Amino acid sequence: MQLLRLVPFCGRNYNIIELGPKGTGKSHIYSEFSPHGILVSGGEVTVAKLFVNNSTGKIGLVGYWDVVAFDEFAGKKKRADKALVDIMKNYMANKSFSRGIETLGAEVSMAFVGNTQHTVPYMLKHADLFDDLPEQYHDSAFLDRVHFYLPGWEVDIIRGEMFSNGYGFVVDYLAEILRSLRNHDFSDRYQEHFTLSSDISTRDSDGIHKTFSGLMKILFPEGEATKEEIQGNTPLCYRRAQTGQRSAHAYRFHLR
Repeated sequence: MQLLRLVPFCGRNYNIIELGPKGTGKSHIYSEFSPHGILVSGGEVTVAKLFVNNSTGKIGLVGYWDVVAFDEFAGKKKRADKALVDIMKNYMANKSFSRGIETLGAEVSMAFVGNTQHTVPYMLKHADLFDDLPEQYHDSAFLDRVHFYLPGWEVDIIRGEMFSNGYGFVVDYLAEILRSLRNHDFSDRYQEHFTLSSDISTRDSDGIHKTFSGLMKILFPEGEATKEEIQGNTPLCYRRAQTGQRSAHAYRFHLR
């Protein structure tokens, strides 16, 4: 689960959402891990700040960062700018956005993190796993463009005994390694051993490929892995696959 948070740093145009309880470090990884990522409050982003300012022609955050993470993204009572939601949906699908007469492209990955207010059994019985999102984002057109739903309730709450007293990674160095891996694509490395079901939609298979490629880069950056290692890497990717239908694709990212 922790490694999946790193996939946006080593993959271009990767979109991930993590909803879960407080205290698991989901915001910290995007604010402190890499100098190439930025954490912004979900309620403070405008079209001009994120994409391009029509008045000045200045490019927004997508032109300067590898990863843009939206903190405090959940909140049913929050109101989101419809124009922002629409342009974000287009960018997440096509890797490009249009403001005025010019169409621009970008490679930034997007992460959406927020806190859940209810337990998983409650959400599955009374609503869905996206129940805490603002209404404008509780939209199948937006959710279909997310490549992975990270179940934050499966990540341990950070406790004092988890911290090391010894040496650790120099994260700036590790961040540069992951950034360099954005130039590589490992999404086809499973095909020698496995095939995807024909029942999986194009968008779901795209999410599987991107997630698999990202995990391969993190775990096996040399690009080589055994069939058993690849098989162990694959089940996480299949969490994208659909297992049922409820309002707003309630189970689209439900866990098998």
